Amino acid sequence: VVVSKPKLKGGVIDKEHALGDQEILLVPCPHCGTFQELTIGKLKFSHCKDLLQGWDLERVLNETYMECEATFCKKAIFESAKPAMVEQYHWFPTNAGDPEVISFHISDLYSPHSSVSWGVLAKKMINSKHDRRARQDLWNNNLGLEWEERVTKPEKIDILNCKSPYKRGEIPFPPVALLLGSDIGKSNAK
Repeated sequence: VVVSKPKLKGGVIDKEHALGDQEILLVPCPHCGTFQELTIGKLKFSHCKDLLQGWDLERVLNETYMECEATFCKKAIFESAKPAMVEQYHWFPTNAGDPEVISFHISDLYSPHSSVSWGVLAKKMINSKHDRRARQDLWNNNLGLEWEERVTKPEKIDILNCKSPYKRGEIPFPPVALLLGSDIGKSNAK
């Protein structure tokens, strides 16, 4: 028996989970009865902004809701409906996998504890926007999801495609500012 939350995509827990039937917890919409998984993508809080489009975190804490995934419903599901929904849960396998290996995924989105309410998780999502470690913590510890580092590596042709037809030493338009930057790389740092 292996019990843990995954840390990195391709890590030990992620690989063990992939071997099994990868069951997810489904709960019914209180409006239409459609069984669905509670995911961070269905969490709605974009309406919780002030007049200057800044986040009103008090509203985020109190007004965050889930949107039903059924195309014919799409109604708001408020946190107050969660206990009754979770009482009617069903585990649903999403992968054939090894029939003797049962693997599950569940997140704090199902939790009855106010310390991880939908509003608290939405606030953590907002506050971790520019903090990779905080976002990974949310992904791993609250959502039970593996973290995947994303790195963009430009190809040589992509850089060459940025060239413009002007002569060396000429500035093709009046500059607002001239900047000079350099990168010595990790290998040369002392």
